[in-house]
Amino acid sequence: FFFFLYYSLKIASLFFGKKMFVCIPFLAAVIYSPYAFRTGDTAEEFALPLLSYALYIGFRCLKNKTLPSSKEFFLIGITSGAVFWMKYSMLGFYIGWFIMLLLETLRDHKTTILIKGCGLILCGVILWAVPIFIYFGVNHSVYYMLQGYFTDNFKYYTQDYTILKRMEIGLWSLNVYFIVPMIIAGIGLAWMILRKKWKNMILTLFSAVFSFFVIYYASVRGPYYCLPLGVFTILGFCALADALKLIPKIKGLLCCNILTFSAETLLTGMLILCFFSDNLKFLEYPREEMFQFQMKDIIEKSGIESPTILYDNIGDAGVNTVAGLLPDIRFFVNYNFNERPDIIEAKQLYLTKQVPDFIIARTKFENDYPLFETYEYQGSITGMADQIMQYFHYYTRKDLSHK
Repeated sequence: FFFFLYYSLKIASLFFGKKMFVCIPFLAAVIYSPYAFRTGDTAEEFALPLLSYALYIGFRCLKNKTLPSSKEFFLIGITSGAVFWMKYSMLGFYIGWFIMLLLETLRDHKTTILIKGCGLILCGVILWAVPIFIYFGVNHSVYYMLQGYFTDNFKYYTQDYTILKRMEIGLWSLNVYFIVPMIIAGIGLAWMILRKKWKNMILTLFSAVFSFFVIYYASVRGPYYCLPLGVFTILGFCALADALKLIPKIKGLLCCNILTFSAETLLTGMLILCFFSDNLKFLEYPREEMFQFQMKDIIEKSGIESPTILYDNIGDAGVNTVAGLLPDIRFFVNYNFNERPDIIEAKQLYLTKQVPDFIIARTKFENDYPLFETYEYQGSITGMADQIMQYFHYYTRKDLSHK
């Protein structure tokens, strides 16, 4: 959070100096109040400061007509490597960023520096990969890591959607989950065009378009998937600052009473977060209404120590986290690719051998479902999830049900 705002300020300072820090509370309010940020702790959130660092380096290089230094190339490798292993669908930003850098390099005939820079970027990326491969290697799981993270995500995750449909879902998601930051970012892009900041505009456009395309080419419908596009929102505040310079009173306020103005903007940003955030509803939910805590109470009353939970037709609902339980079966939850044969076989084996103590499902199964031979339906839980009341059904092993 801090580093994202810090590099956003550095981007704004390239255009209007350090006094642009007065806009940072508003930026924080705009980015962290939409529905896309409702859960927090997403890979997209953690990627924001890494992407904003690269955007800052890109704008600064265009302003100074230079290429990144060796240190900066290496840090771009480190940060992009972190993004790659967090969620590679966010790498589209770097594609657009690098294309602009390549165009500048070819124009200035600095290909040798760029080749060296590419090597440094690669070193940074490899540096992240080493501990990951060591960890999975020690646990004899490199194959499964590569299969789950790369092969299966490519093969199964978006197989039911055409590319055009995925882009349509992406536009819908921006409109529903992240519309205000995108409008402000659009104003920033328009400002660059009006001010004829062509290189900055091209860098922004390339990075944004490739970000959007790769995110929704490799993903489907997550409210938080659009968060990386928030790195461009600061540009809209640059446009606002440029417009305010035309108003003498505002200009005088910015120059002569900066402490008062800063305090006022900080307070205003906090008030926006406190009263206009889409996510305030979560604070209104009593613990008793949250599905996860209801299920935790049921599990604790069962008296089973370290129970095994299987989720069916539902993502990771967070019960393990709330109950303080570590998953102890490999396919304990849907992994975005339910049609993989070995997952289907593994779940059938779990049921046959009565491995799970509890099964949590989004829908109530029909009587011909195999689990009815060994598991008993206990009922449904009505709980709050994703800001709406939802029904969750749960089953227990028959031998537990009749104890």
